Amino acid sequence: MAPPFGRLRTPPCEVSAAAKRARVPMARRQIGYPPARVWGSPTTAMWASRLGPMRAKRLLLTGDSLTGAEAAEWGLATEAAPADRLDERFERLLERVARMPINQLVMMKLLVNQTVHAQGLTQAQVLGTFFDGIARHTEEGHAFVRRATESGFREAVRERDEPYGDHGLEGFGLDPE
Repeated sequence: MAPPFGRLRTPPCEVSAAAKRARVPMARRQIGYPPARVWGSPTTAMWASRLGPMRAKRLLLTGDSLTGAEAAEWGLATEAAPADRLDERFERLLERVARMPINQLVMMKLLVNQTVHAQGLTQAQVLGTFFDGIARHTEEGHAFVRRATESGFREAVRERDEPYGDHGLEGFGLDPE
């Protein structure tokens, strides 16, 4: 199980909880993978499995992020709780899991994981790791590292994200309707 987060890079865990207003990478507390914009590829390859191809592409082709509530709605978190109740909710969830016999936990985990692996997760993880290495060695990847070295990582991230209109903003950086 993943600990409660205001940060998530889609850990390959059984159950996770998010603060409703959580937003991660960096200090922005958004849930997403903005490095997909220039410098990386998610190596766990869980996005398509957890979200389906359309939503996975929505996040990975834009680098957009979700709130904790959106992550729960989309299937990246099991639930979302108010930040001031997140630890309590997570502890209650852990207590419920701990009541299960170990043999049942092992069988249920294997049953679900085997299904996901049969759908090609292992091969996608290998490809994700390979692509992550490639992405960091492209012309754009090297330029990002140079800029981070020259001006600092935060500034390089700001420059990467500002053209998308969501640097430090909530949601997709789109105007609310």
